[in-house]
Order: sequence, then C-alpha cells, then structure tokens
Amino acid sequence: MALVTGIDMVYIPHVKKMLGNDKTLSRFFHQSELKNDPQHMAGIIAAKEAFFKALGIVPKFLEIEIVYDTSGKPKVKASPKYRNYKSCDVSISHERNYAVAVVVMEK
Repeated sequence: MALVTGIDMVYIPHVKKMLGNDKTLSRFFHQSELKNDPQHMAGIIAAKEAFFKALGIVPKFLEIEIVYDTSGKPKVKASPKYRNYKSCDVSISHERNYAVAVVVMEK
C-alpha cells in the first residue's frame, strides 16, 4: 500500500474575477461545479490541483469533477485514465481570502 498526498491553496479574489468570464470558467469547471460563490469555486480548483499533485501529473481540470456525497463530503469523480488508485479522500476548507484542499490517495 502506497499513500500519496497533494495540497493546494487558491486566492479567492482571483476566482472572483473569473466569474464574469465564461470562456475561462469553462476551462476549469464542469456545469455541475459552477456556483455564484467564489469561495466554493476556489475550493474546487484547489481540490483539483491537489488531486493532480498527488498523482504527480500536470492538471487537466475537466478530466475530473468534484462531487459531494449525501453528507456534503467532497469526492473526486475521475475519468477512467485517472482512476489508478484504490481510494481517494478529499478535504476542502476556506478562510478569509483563501481556499485550501488536501487529497490523500492509496495507490
């Protein structure tokens, strides 16, 4: 069993500037991830970055989707080529101007 981790932090005001630019948003987010809440969206970007850092590869943001289970816990829904792990745990947090996410996966 090998555990790998990834972490990322996003400056929320930068995401706030993205809200008016549909072309930019479409490069980072699936429709299901879009909300008019920069804090929420910054957390999604951080989670996606952390996921790819854990794998050690360049991010392809639309290859994964951040979804939530019935309790509200974030999960990664990955395209088949990125499902080479046994389990993947995601945690997202926000504080003032920053969102942070950590991914721990078992490979």
